[in-house]
Amino acid sequence: MKKLPMLTKSFLGFSFFLAIPLIILGIIFYYNLVNYTKKEISKSSIINLQNVKKLNDQLVDSITKQAIRLSLDAALQDIGGINDYFALKNNPGDMIKLSRVYQILTETANINYRIKSIYFFMEKNNYLITSNHGYELKSDFTDTGWLNDYEKSKDMGAGTLWLNSRPDNDRKQDPNNTSFVLTFILPLKTLRLNYDGAIVVNLYERELYNLMNDSGDKKDGYVIIINNQGTVVSYPDKRLITRNIAGRAYINDILHSGNDTGYIIGNMEHKEYMFSYYKSDFNNWIYIGVMSMNDLIGKTAAIRNSIILLLLGLMIAGSVFTYFFSRAMYNPVKKLMSDIQKRKGIDFKTMGNEMAILSRVFDSMIKQEDSLSNTLEKSRQALKNKFLTDLFKGGLEEESRDRQYEGEFPYPYFICAVIAIDKYDGFSEKYSNDQQYYMKHLILKTCCEVANDKYKITGVLYEKSKIALIINCEEYDQESNRTTLSSNFGALQNEVAKVLSNPITIGVGSCYKNIENISLSFNEAQEALKSRIVRGSGSIIFHSCNEIENKYYYPYRMEKHILNLLQLGSGEEVILALKDLIEEIKRRKGISPDNVEQIFIQLVGNTVKYLVELNINIRNIFGSGSNVFHELSTKENLEEIYTWLTGFYSGIIQFMSNAAALKTSPADIVMDYIHKNFKLNIDTTAIADNTGVGYSSVGRIIRSKTGKNVLEYINGLRIEEAKRLLKSTTMNIKDIAVNVGYNNDQSFARFFKKYEGLTPGEFRNLG
Repeated sequence: MKKLPMLTKSFLGFSFFLAIPLIILGIIFYYNLVNYTKKEISKSSIINLQNVKKLNDQLVDSITKQAIRLSLDAALQDIGGINDYFALKNNPGDMIKLSRVYQILTETANINYRIKSIYFFMEKNNYLITSNHGYELKSDFTDTGWLNDYEKSKDMGAGTLWLNSRPDNDRKQDPNNTSFVLTFILPLKTLRLNYDGAIVVNLYERELYNLMNDSGDKKDGYVIIINNQGTVVSYPDKRLITRNIAGRAYINDILHSGNDTGYIIGNMEHKEYMFSYYKSDFNNWIYIGVMSMNDLIGKTAAIRNSIILLLLGLMIAGSVFTYFFSRAMYNPVKKLMSDIQKRKGIDFKTMGNEMAILSRVFDSMIKQEDSLSNTLEKSRQALKNKFLTDLFKGGLEEESRDRQYEGEFPYPYFICAVIAIDKYDGFSEKYSNDQQYYMKHLILKTCCEVANDKYKITGVLYEKSKIALIINCEEYDQESNRTTLSSNFGALQNEVAKVLSNPITIGVGSCYKNIENISLSFNEAQEALKSRIVRGSGSIIFHSCNEIENKYYYPYRMEKHILNLLQLGSGEEVILALKDLIEEIKRRKGISPDNVEQIFIQLVGNTVKYLVELNINIRNIFGSGSNVFHELSTKENLEEIYTWLTGFYSGIIQFMSNAAALKTSPADIVMDYIHKNFKLNIDTTAIADNTGVGYSSVGRIIRSKTGKNVLEYINGLRIEEAKRLLKSTTMNIKDIAVNVGYNNDQSFARFFKKYEGLTPGEFRNLG
């Protein structure tokens, strides 16, 4: 046998088996990467479209509520009988009423920068009132593009109406105006008011587009809206708005797709784009995300080139390695063959390489046999542990169970116990994995050593923090067994305390005859161990079927009290309330561990919910990596739970206190809003909605600041303003009543007399 042929064959063989898998792996990886990237980008884009739809839904809901609130305003209802525009100049009272409506429309429009204008349209009147031009004749009104749709919806008895984008025909404001608006129409007849008409709200289309494309990262694309006919509602190129683009291939595919969401790859302006879409029920709008594929193609091309270069490098390096590896393999083979030839006198000239290969395989088999023998010896304990674990789970078949446990359990009765290392988080931080394993085996060994002679104890490390035991006993007597086991386990706890700072808690199941009931006793031991949350660390807990448990208990009143104290920022009182809660749970006899866990999970959950309502993210308080529910679940008893809750609520109160110092207080916001708007038809709900302060907090703030309730304080401000007008102006009492916020002069007179002790007329006559 010559050197060169064998070395060459070895080199070529290894090179071939190295190159082919690398090439196949590279191709598969590249194409999977491209497809995966497209799918993930489309999923992300669809999620973004759903978020955009939610933003639009919030905008629609906000506009609808504002329109309804406007329609119910007393000032709008007061002008229902003022029909003639030309008669207004002769009636100052009517002019004041119209001015009031104009002021309300203007203030409402100014609150929301997305609103272009608001119209108050009454069918019987020859004029209408707008937020941008005041009251004007219908014959002079230029923006009438919504009237036909209003008339059609009114005849059909439809409710509110949203119109797609339309040209803004308000030529008075800008004769060269080419912008677009979306129009919301609220027919007043749907609210069963005593006059026909509508409130019309016009939104800037550009603000709708900005709302959609300012959310999230839009550097790679943008979002547009069309309806289900292909007509453009919102688009970056304003020349296309109101035009039908259903003829475009990608739009046609989306319109005729049977799916509500999805994506397609298509061409636009000679470039490849990904068009993701989301079909909404609202107004039959379709949200379309447009994203260029150039970046994706460029990135994947770069990845492809990198893969090719990497494969070439690996193949070159592999070839070099293969060559030297072949030589290295060849030399011992040559030496082995030479030794065999010298010792055995075998001539290899007529033989191939198979003899050398078989010699190496035979040597490897001998080594594997030795290794297998060692492995079998080491796995004996592992097999026993698996057998015991299967017994705990009740997973062994009867025939297999009987065959394996022969000689393992000499007695007929079985009791299971579970030993848990308390404060396990501290234990795992203090010791390495090998040290933890050693400590657990030491506990198991000690348990067997302190056992009574009447018992045979076998155990296994079960889960992370537990040791499961099977206590095989000769006879059954409940009281005797409990006494003996309590003594043995007490001795075990004392011995463990000598080497381990962590106490251990032991749950003990009932005694059963026959091995098939081991799983039943084990489950009872697990249940008993749960009572550690109430009993505390270092307990020995026996399961009892006769233990009477209370019905489900939850301290709703105490929870509400804690949340109220949290809202007030009363840190010390919160801590005291938590202590009272812990003591109340301790006093309740028979409360189940699951019930106790549920109480604190729900308390923390409702606290997190309360923070969410205040727009406070719990991670901003405790860090992005925190998980309060996981931390709570690791607490083993009421004392640990109380300590953790103390830190939890203290952190929240400190955060809220720091945040409050950086902004205007809620009290200042509420008082400022009332002083600016007391002439309007406001109440506690309106104040809460417009200030962002909680409904219950509004009343508490007014009471603490003024000693009055909300209604008393607002009426007081109105009466003071009315007194000023009575003394300094010649306005009649009816107009003064409307001016300061009362719907009629009768209500005004009643409140005035209540606060001042005389009527408005009598007050004015006093001079």
